[in-house]
Amino acid sequence: MKKTIISFACLFCTLNISAQTTPDIYNLQHNDINGTARYMGMAGAFGALGGDVSAVKDNPAGLGVYRQSEFVTTLNLLTQNSHATWNAQKAQNDLYKLKFNNLSFV
Repeated sequence: MKKTIISFACLFCTLNISAQTTPDIYNLQHNDINGTARYMGMAGAFGALGGDVSAVKDNPAGLGVYRQSEFVTTLNLLTQNSHATWNAQKAQNDLYKLKFNNLSFV
């Protein structure tokens, strides 16, 4: 009898446990690569190389590559336009973002 009660208790407890929910997954994904134009152009691959201000968040030891001071700014303009037609119904979605991605001095 005790084994049956313990089995049902374990089954009931495992039904309510979840590791991640859908909102958690949406919060963890990052689609934007922000930083200097060089860092964004190489999709963040400068973390191991260093010598780029944006790579400091990946590898702080990359600051050792610098031999002189540097002042960097980056302005980013994002445009996304999507147009669709289905069953003679038209849908349009336009997105424009102007970001000031980076202002740094090393």
